[in-house]
Amino acid sequence: MVSAVENIAVLFYNAKSTKMDQILESVETIDDDCDTRGVHFVKIADPAAAYHYGISTLPTLVYFKNGVPNLFDGELLDDEGVLQWLMTHLESAEIEEVSSSMLARLIRDTRNIVVIFCKYIAYAIIALT
Repeated sequence: MVSAVENIAVLFYNAKSTKMDQILESVETIDDDCDTRGVHFVKIADPAAAYHYGISTLPTLVYFKNGVPNLFDGELLDDEGVLQWLMTHLESAEIEEVSSSMLARLIRDTRNIVVIFCKYIAYAIIALT
């Protein structure tokens, strides 16, 4: 689904977590706002799917713009903060920073990709062409 949709936010989570009811309730409050701005919001409780994207900590929110992942590092219970972060990435044309596992997946799955490695940064910066 990630490759078929231009703008999608995916909440990877553990269904057994006691905190998830609050987080799901919080992100549900911004779902309509996301829909009206063209961002599909989905949730998935499949550890294998999270692992596929190099995610080891749950819950994790990832926004994919044209298949390029952006990890949310804020508080998931802050629905307005999540919405603001999503809208910033929706309107942004900035080159994204990714982890090494996500880079490996992008190289494997993407036909055209430009990667810039920086000596003092532990991550690669990518841009899709």
